[in-house]
Amino acid sequence: SIFSSDLKYKSTIVGTERLYFPQDVKLTLDCILVLDKGPKCVHFFPRNGDYLKSCVSKGFNQAMGVHNPLFFCLDLAGNIVISDLGNHCIKIFTHMGKFIHSIETVGKRMKFIET
Repeated sequence: SIFSSDLKYKSTIVGTERLYFPQDVKLTLDCILVLDKGPKCVHFFPRNGDYLKSCVSKGFNQAMGVHNPLFFCLDLAGNIVISDLGNHCIKIFTHMGKFIHSIETVGKRMKFIET
């Protein structure tokens, strides 16, 4: 459910997708983004709460998907940045969920992996 800053009920997120283990929430001008550890994805909901789509699922290959998402944020360009505890890396996706690149550690160095 969504509440205003004065704790008044605004709406409820509903739709065909169920939230299994919502871990984190971010708001953009257009959408509500929910990081869901259950299906390992980010759900997109318009501000009215209807389901729009999901992306970044475990069904993608290891380079593009996430194994154990812990936290996410949006950068200044609106890209989705996810810390992936299971793959020991940070994954970056466009605001529409398309994989951009991964930042991984190799020994004591950082390594950028692009598509």
